Amino acid sequence: NQALISELIENPMGSLTDALMLVDALWPNRVRVHKDAYKSAESFETFSNEDLSIILSCATALWPVYFDMDSTNIEQDYYTRSTFELALHESPTTRKQERIMKLRDHEIDGETVRCEAHIKGKSKEFLRVYVWPDRKNQLIHIVHAGKHLETAGSQRVNKKM
Repeated sequence: NQALISELIENPMGSLTDALMLVDALWPNRVRVHKDAYKSAESFETFSNEDLSIILSCATALWPVYFDMDSTNIEQDYYTRSTFELALHESPTTRKQERIMKLRDHEIDGETVRCEAHIKGKSKEFLRVYVWPDRKNQLIHIVHAGKHLETAGSQRVNKKM
């Protein structure tokens, strides 16, 4: 772990996968990065300082909001700490479409969980980081990092094209 941390700190971040490896190595008691997140990150072609900040914020901003504060407004408290938008749920239209919602299902510790909470990047590349807060183990599970998952809205946009 220490060798990986040293390597990643000495060499500039080159990809979203590098950022996931870094957060996984630096904060193992706060964040777990799942194989699905690494797989989705592979196809995310661009990488910016904003993307790195979003990934790191899972440990430095989101984790404290969920597990170290008595937050009554998780979305607002996360935004205040990070300046990134967090949505805890998908839109009602998307939630009605089971096929699309199944894209948010991930296996964590032998159990299938639906991961709707996601952090939205500000850049035009639209990074999305889907997370699942594990209240029992006090961990933020990163399950997707990459392009926006399909939604009811993206279906409408694609039909118009």
